[in-house]
Amino acid sequence: MTAVEPLREGLRKKARENLDLARLLLGRGSVDAAAGRFYYAVLQASIHALRRQGRTPSDFRKGAREWDHGMVERSIHLVRGLRGDEVLFTSLREQRERADYEDDPVDRRKLEFLRHEAVRFVEEVTA
Repeated sequence: MTAVEPLREGLRKKARENLDLARLLLGRGSVDAAAGRFYYAVLQASIHALRRQGRTPSDFRKGAREWDHGMVERSIHLVRGLRGDEVLFTSLREQRERADYEDDPVDRRKLEFLRHEAVRFVEEVTA
C-alpha cells in the first residue's frame, strides 16, 4: 500500500459517512445541515475517484498540491464521464452556500430533487 492509499480510503469513508448524515438530517427536517452534508459527500467522493484514476491537483492547475472546490467542479465530469455531474455539483454547491451564508433556508423540494442524484453518485464512485 502506498502513502496515497490511506488518503483514498479516508475520503471514501468520509464521503459515505457524510451521505449517511445528509439522509438522516434531511429525514429529521434539518434541511440546511443536510445540504452541506450532501455537498461534501459528493466533493469527497469526487476527489476519491479522481485520485483513484491517478489524477492530482497539478493535472488541473500547474503547481497545485491541494484540491479546491472549483477544481473539482471543473473536473467532476471525468469521474463518471457524465457532463450532468457538473450540474449536480454546482447545484449542491449553491444549496450549501445558501444554507451557510444566506438568511433564507434551503428549499426542501430542491434538495430532495438533488438528493437522488447525489446518493447515486456517491454510492457508485465509492463502491
